[in-house]
Amino acid sequence: MKPFGYLAVSILVMVLTVGRADAQRGQISLKDGKSLLETCENAVDVADGKLFTEHVPIRQPMDWASAMTCSGYLQGVIDLNAGYRTHAGASETVRPLFCIPANGLEIGQAARVVARFLRNHPERLTQDAIALTVDALRDSFPCGAGR
Repeated sequence: MKPFGYLAVSILVMVLTVGRADAQRGQISLKDGKSLLETCENAVDVADGKLFTEHVPIRQPMDWASAMTCSGYLQGVIDLNAGYRTHAGASETVRPLFCIPANGLEIGQAARVVARFLRNHPERLTQDAIALTVDALRDSFPCGAGR
């Protein structure tokens, strides 16, 4: 299978396994921008230390699980993009989706970028989570000269 084929299969698996849980059973679903915004706002709260005060939970356990869902989802997208970057040097047709800074990107910062993008584009909250995530990261970390 060609490199692009592996990446396409990876995207499909990631979207199908991470994003389609049953919310009525207390599971978290990342199917659209609305659910992505909620989970990433919780991830920002974790990064800012707002979910816990002196090791005492101050919010619901689902908020913590929601934050971890966003963090894992974003890490998967960033890792997938790293695969694109690896293959970009060897191919004219495969390009990275976005270009994070050379010193890296912390997940809390990525969650902040995605949440801000979604708050600034409420008309897009019904769109697929994966497309919105890539658009948010591409908007903040575009590829250009020197990246």
